Amino acid sequence: MVPGFVGTAVWAAALALSALWAVGVVALALGTRHRAPVAGPPTADLPPAGLPPGVVAYLTQDLVVGEDAVESTLVDLAARGHVDLRQADRDPRSTTVHLTGHRVAAGDHLLPFEEQVLGRVGAVVRGGVAPVAALRARGGEDVAGWWRAFAAHVRAAARSAGLTRPRVPVSRQVGVVAAAGPAALSLGAAAGAQSGTVGDALGAAAVVTVLAWGAAAGAAGRLLRGETLTEAGRAQAGAWLGLAAFLRGDSAFAAQPPAAVAVWDRYLAYGDALGVTTVVRSVLDFGLADRRRVWSAYGGTWRVVRVRYPRGSLFGTGTPTRVVRALFQVPGAAVLLSAAAELPAFAGPADRVRYLALSDVAALGALGLVGSSIWLLGTAVLDLAGPRVVVGEVLWISVARRQSADRGREGPPQMYHLAVDDGTTDRTRAWALLPGARAGVAPADRVRLTVRRWSRRVLAVEVLASPDTAAPSRPGADDVRTVVVEGPLGEVAWRLLVSRPLRRPLGGAGADAYVDGDAPARWAVARAGDRVATLALPLRPVTDEEVADRLRSALAGRTGVPS
Repeated sequence: MVPGFVGTAVWAAALALSALWAVGVVALALGTRHRAPVAGPPTADLPPAGLPPGVVAYLTQDLVVGEDAVESTLVDLAARGHVDLRQADRDPRSTTVHLTGHRVAAGDHLLPFEEQVLGRVGAVVRGGVAPVAALRARGGEDVAGWWRAFAAHVRAAARSAGLTRPRVPVSRQVGVVAAAGPAALSLGAAAGAQSGTVGDALGAAAVVTVLAWGAAAGAAGRLLRGETLTEAGRAQAGAWLGLAAFLRGDSAFAAQPPAAVAVWDRYLAYGDALGVTTVVRSVLDFGLADRRRVWSAYGGTWRVVRVRYPRGSLFGTGTPTRVVRALFQVPGAAVLLSAAAELPAFAGPADRVRYLALSDVAALGALGLVGSSIWLLGTAVLDLAGPRVVVGEVLWISVARRQSADRGREGPPQMYHLAVDDGTTDRTRAWALLPGARAGVAPADRVRLTVRRWSRRVLAVEVLASPDTAAPSRPGADDVRTVVVEGPLGEVAWRLLVSRPLRRPLGGAGADAYVDGDAPARWAVARAGDRVATLALPLRPVTDEEVADRLRSALAGRTGVPS
């Protein structure tokens, strides 16, 4: 054991080096963190790079691969002719997906994540067709593996295009870990200086050095991992956000269903990637949504809400349980404090350091129990002072805890996580919902909760409104979808449709009009001034007379909203 003043100096040097390294790593992490791109001016033109919608979703949504990337990839496959999306009646939920095969353009190369989505379609279709609901992941599937592969392919596509790069290059990360060496060695030397023999000193120094260096490497890896946009990526993301601003300027576009890809082509896929097409998002559900990042329009604007899901035995517990837990911890704290005071008296000259360390651990444990008891009692008092009322929209419901059951079997739910967006912030924590209050509550419901703020416990739930669950209408006269748009968006629709090679003029509409030249026809369009009427046609045969009559009525103003 070295003299006391030397040991103190070694500890001071070790702590100073450790603090210096930590400050440097934090500064590097803050300096390299992802910065949101600046949106360009609103524009109706697609950016010239022609990126896949899955990559666009990744670039414009904080470099996170969300379910929008999967949905928009499917819509893009339809726009490029690999699949068809058809709507059997007025309800978008009746949409079906069809494999085409013969309509694929020559040289249309699919990226790995696009192949993955197309493979998902091929796995569920029967006789070349399937309802889009069949695309949803089911029990027994390796959903996590499928999702990891998809996300990795999207990130690889963005990086290969020069749009993203590692947040901190690997070579610099290695340098950061190496720079932790002096601090780790100093900590090891300080620990060794407290040992009584040379052998103990070397052993203690080696163990502390390895542990400290390993902890530094792990911390640096967590703080510095991830991707960031390159300058080219920031420019691309800004241009696509400019397109998003343009598309949000007309509510008719946001209301387009998946089958409207026959009219809007890749614009619909990019609109979904950019979070504009709310109906597409609600219909195309692959069951892969990230419960930690949920889209919500509560409050009037679509945005991503980040949700935290508390864990632990105290989550959602009642006030009596928290008080009893706090009181039971007090004797434990007293025992630990007594041990901390008595242990040094049992130490001999050779093992004094060991006993002092045990005394410090006991004291810290006692302080932890005391602090926990004070927190539990304080929050219990605050909860008893009065419940809160929260009004918002249900984002997610999942099982938080189950009751014990026989081996190999899952017990019944004991508590649910209930994530609710109250519209005041883009971050929220889930509430604890007991099974007795679970009935009748579903995602997208607007609810009023009576809650205990600190325990996160839900006392009562009142469903104020539920989404429209009306039964689908009958196929027939109402299965032709009519949309009238004006101004720049109308010009986009007109340009998209009249530039297609398979088109033929349509008479009787009272204006310039064209209809799909393919059989069966999938679209029709007419223009009078700055008003453009579009039709998304169903699978059933539709005569030119019916198409012309619908277009004429739409332009005359007898329909102005999607029907």
